[in-house]
This record gives sequence, C-alpha cells and structure tokens, in this order.
Amino acid sequence: MKADGRILWLEENIINANAFLEQLVRAEKKRELTSAETRLKHVAASYCYLYNLMKEEGFLEDTDEDIFPPEIIH
Repeated sequence: MKADGRILWLEENIINANAFLEQLVRAEKKRELTSAETRLKHVAASYCYLYNLMKEEGFLEDTDEDIFPPEIIH
C-alpha cells in the first residue's frame, strides 16, 4: 500500500508535538518552566494548531507537488 509521504511526515510530527506538549504541561503543574521550555511549549502548541487548521481547511488534500514521494507501508 502506498501513502503520501508528506501526510505521513506531518502526522508523525503531530504525534511527537502532542506528546512533547503533554510532558511540558505535566511539568508545568509541578514547577515553573524555564524560558526555553516555555518557548518550546509555544512552538509545539503552534504546530498542533496550524496542523489542525490546515487539515480543516483542506490544505492537506492531494497536491501536484511531489516534495515527498509516495511511501510504501508494510
């Protein structure tokens, strides 16, 4: 089965961003985050927001651009 490599890449990163964000939120309940952690929390949250917005608006539908070739899923 082939899948759009672009979608696979974005979905993998939304999983990572969510997991990272959850860890920072848990840490924030126990202690104050450093300024670097706060900035990274904002980056992860921004990625999640933009990914969901792009998905809702249909920007992740098929395109003519072949930046990422189709990948074979085993």
